[in-house]
Amino acid sequence: MIEQLSEQKIKELEEKHGKLIVCETEFGTFVFKKPNRPIVKKFFDTVPRSVYDATYGLCIDTIVEPSREELMRLEEEEAGIMMILGGEIQDFFSKLSRVDSRKVSSKAKKQ
Repeated sequence: MIEQLSEQKIKELEEKHGKLIVCETEFGTFVFKKPNRPIVKKFFDTVPRSVYDATYGLCIDTIVEPSREELMRLEEEEAGIMMILGGEIQDFFSKLSRVDSRKVSSKAKKQ
């Protein structure tokens, strides 16, 4: 079981790493840093070959707390936890770039 983190500890991590994604689970608290451009690029480059490997890499590349080793050990015990946590990270960075879109006709109406 990974320990729960205090709000003070999370604030300290935020000061050190910038924007954080904090995931509370039955297995403990997981803290990830916001993925930077190279991490996001690596993720999307890997997705066509293996969604699992891409998600696993995303988690490993952004984990702040607990250690990478603890996260990998937990994945061995609780198969699939990386997919759950990776989904939360993906939701986070997709919310950062919400776009309002609308369809625009490229052809003028015929009269």
